[in-house]
Amino acid sequence: MFSRGRFVRSLILYVITAGLWLTCISVSYGQKVVSLQKMYWFRYYNQLTISEKFIWHNEIENRRRFDVGTENQLIGHSHLHYNAGSWEPAVGVTLSRQQSYNTSTGVTSRLAEVRPFQEIAHKLKLSKKASLQNKLRVDERFLHRTVSGEATAEDSFVLRLRYRIQLNYQISTKGSLKVSDELFVNTNNGVWYDQNRFYIGYEHALSKTFGLEAGYMHNYWQRKESSYLDRHIVRITLSHRIRL
Repeated sequence: MFSRGRFVRSLILYVITAGLWLTCISVSYGQKVVSLQKMYWFRYYNQLTISEKFIWHNEIENRRRFDVGTENQLIGHSHLHYNAGSWEPAVGVTLSRQQSYNTSTGVTSRLAEVRPFQEIAHKLKLSKKASLQNKLRVDERFLHRTVSGEATAEDSFVLRLRYRIQLNYQISTKGSLKVSDELFVNTNNGVWYDQNRFYIGYEHALSKTFGLEAGYMHNYWQRKESSYLDRHIVRITLSHRIRL
């Protein structure tokens, strides 16, 4: 059973996360330039169970804009997880290609990224149907920008921290609800706030190996010191679980 002490700790985590999120939003909206963007993201997410202890996760996602129907970002992640009971450390790498688009001139710039990362997650069982996951990730971001096909002097390295809290609730034998909030913080580029992602989604098991998830994400992202994107995103995920 879920003890009173665990409930209090979980409630405190939610309050802290909500406070951080509201603080970031209030501070960010005090800036002058906020642009609205509507997007749709398609993702394929594969989990390969190698053994009881090791699971290899691979995912690729195409992120596109509703207004112009063009690709904003193509991103892939590969990470190996170690199952240590309620704790789950992992290491991995991300490859990304992101592009800016102008309706009159087309693609104006591209940003390529190689991103090694490390993370650790903790899962807390709240009840037979509900669980709470806390995850901390460290991103080492190596960035290379080109404008009109020409390299620029904007190559950079950014060390970023990400903290996510997520509630999973099993609605039925085939359906589950996910609610999460994730805060991104830069440590070395002079602007500490990077972005915040709030997500709510529903996953339905199509079979023992495939699942389909649909959800809404609100992403508030700082592009430059005084420029922000207020993103409303529809996200569709096809998950695929394979056991060796």
